[in-house]
Amino acid sequence: MIDRVSFIIIFTIITIIGLFFTLLYFKNCSDKFGNVNQQIDKKVAIGFMVRNAESYLEKNINKLINFMNNNFGKNNFDIHYFENDSNDKTIDILDKFKNENNNFFGENHIFKNKMSSDMCLLKNCKNRFQFLAGIRQKLLDSIIIKNNEYGNSEQKTYDYYLLNDLDFQDFNEEELKNMFNTIIKNNYDGIFAMSKVCFFGSKKDCRVYDNGVVRPAPLIVSMLKIKKNKIEKIDSGFGGFGIYSMPSIRKYNAKYNLECDDIEHIDFNKNFDNLCIYHNFNPEYTFN
Repeated sequence: MIDRVSFIIIFTIITIIGLFFTLLYFKNCSDKFGNVNQQIDKKVAIGFMVRNAESYLEKNINKLINFMNNNFGKNNFDIHYFENDSNDKTIDILDKFKNENNNFFGENHIFKNKMSSDMCLLKNCKNRFQFLAGIRQKLLDSIIIKNNEYGNSEQKTYDYYLLNDLDFQDFNEEELKNMFNTIIKNNYDGIFAMSKVCFFGSKKDCRVYDNGVVRPAPLIVSMLKIKKNKIEKIDSGFGGFGIYSMPSIRKYNAKYNLECDDIEHIDFNKNFDNLCIYHNFNPEYTFN
């Protein structure tokens, strides 16, 4: 039987080893914070899926375009979308952008219900997450196809993929640029926002947006995180703004799981080794 002194020694050793590996785990996302002012010389594919978005679509697309023009240059990004069965002016707005911009691409589809077997590519779509995984994979496929079309031409292939939930209320452009610079400096596979959702437009009732996709959960992250530079390692995240390295997507042949039974981002993020969350970028969403 282990005596008290031996127990304390063994417990202390185990605790020290555990702390060491915890520090090592989070260190990967705490090396270099990318706060710089110069224009970023990288090519980005922006992707979003959309339905019945008339109320915010034009304003938010213009905000993204302005951000990219100001920080990357107008020739260094493309916008891709996947529209599904809108019955307001969404398609008209998207067509207007396509006609006015040669870097704006997308398709209109009609998948009437969230359990569509056509959308999920399965005999029976079990849940909403499979539906969303199917759409996000089709969106990613269109980006990969366009990326391959560029090939070795004078126009560079994509360096990064900004996956975006377009129904944001607002975002801090400087912090989004910092998030881009952070993934570039550290060569992460992906980096995610810590967005917030404010219920019925109230600034007093705001919570973590897309809470379920953050692994480890925010509470555990807050307890264990090393706060240096407000970035830390996680297994999964999104928050409405996720930046993925295109070389990493190609390296791991990353695909969405069309048979997923949990939030589609969680299975997709299992493709990667080094994902981080950036606590200082907090776009606002509204739940009505």
